[in-house]
Amino acid sequence: MASNGENQQFKGAVKTGDGIFVVWEENKNGNIDIFGQHIDFEGNLLGTITGIVICDNTAEQKNPSIDYNSSLNEVMVCWDDRRNIDRDIYCASISLDSYIVNEISVTKEVML
Repeated sequence: MASNGENQQFKGAVKTGDGIFVVWEENKNGNIDIFGQHIDFEGNLLGTITGIVICDNTAEQKNPSIDYNSSLNEVMVCWDDRRNIDRDIYCASISLDSYIVNEISVTKEVML
C-alpha cells in the first residue's frame, strides 16, 4: 500500500483478469480518502507505488465497496462521501488498462 500515508485500513478486494484489486481508506491528506492498488498474481504492483487515488476530495470519504467488470476490464468502487452537508454516494470506474479514474455522483444533496 502507499508508503507515505497513515491509518490505512483495508476495505475490500476483488479478483480481476490478471490479479487482485484492493481498496483501502487512508488518512493521508488530513481526512479519510479512498485509494486502490492492482496487484498481479505474482505479487507485483501494477499501479503506482503509492497506490491509485480513487477519491481525495478535501471532505471525508468512507466505506468503499468494489466490484469487477470483466467485459470492460474495469473496477467500480462506491463510497459514502461527505463533500456536501449530508453523506452522499459517489462511485468511480477505474480502467485496468490505463488506471484512469472516472468519478460518478450517484446521489447528491440538492440545496433549495
